[in-house]
Amino acid sequence: MGTTVNRKKLRQIVSWYIACGLDWFEWQYTIAVGLVLLWVTLICAIDYPLHADSRQMTSRLAPHIALEQAKPRLAKRDLTPRDLAHDFVASLPEFNEHVEQLRALNSLADKNSVVITRIDYRYEQLPALPIRKLALRMDVRGDEAQQQSFLRTTLNAFPNLSVARLAYTKSADGAAKLDQKLDLNLYYRLLPKAAS
Repeated sequence: MGTTVNRKKLRQIVSWYIACGLDWFEWQYTIAVGLVLLWVTLICAIDYPLHADSRQMTSRLAPHIALEQAKPRLAKRDLTPRDLAHDFVASLPEFNEHVEQLRALNSLADKNSVVITRIDYRYEQLPALPIRKLALRMDVRGDEAQQQSFLRTTLNAFPNLSVARLAYTKSADGAAKLDQKLDLNLYYRLLPKAAS
C-alpha cells in the first residue's frame, strides 16, 4: 500500500512540474520545443543508421576507388599518341588478295541476280602510306531490290571497300530494270618489298 501511495505522489509531483513548465512557456514555445525534439528524434532514428551504412559502403568501395584513381596515373605515363594511319594500314588485307576479292565480287553479283555490264579499274599508290587503292567503276543492271541486296552484301563482305559514287538510271527500254553506276575503292596493304 505504501508503494502505491509513493507512486501516486511521484506522478503528482512530475505532472505538477510538467504543468508548471507548460504554464511558464506559451503555446508557441511548446510547439517549437516539440518540433525540435521531433527533429532530434528523427535524426537519431533515420540519419544515424544511414550515415553508418554510407560509411560501411565507402569502406567497401575504397579499394575499388583507389584502383580507379591509379588507372589515370598509369594512362598519363603512356601519353605517346597512337598512329591511326599505322592502325588503318595494319587492318587492310595484303595487295596479293585483290584478285580473290574481284572474283568474290563477281560471285556476289551472281548470287544477287545482278549483271555487271561494264567494269573499269585502275591502281593508285597513296602518297606517304604503304597503301594501294584499286578504283573500280562499274555499271550494274538489275531491279531495285536486287541492286540494294548486292550493294549491302558487298559492303558487308569487304571491310576494305568504300563507295565513292552511286547513281541509278532507268533502263532506256522502259523495263523494270535499273542501271546502277557504282564507283568503288578497295584498299590494300603493300608488303615492304612492293612498297619500295
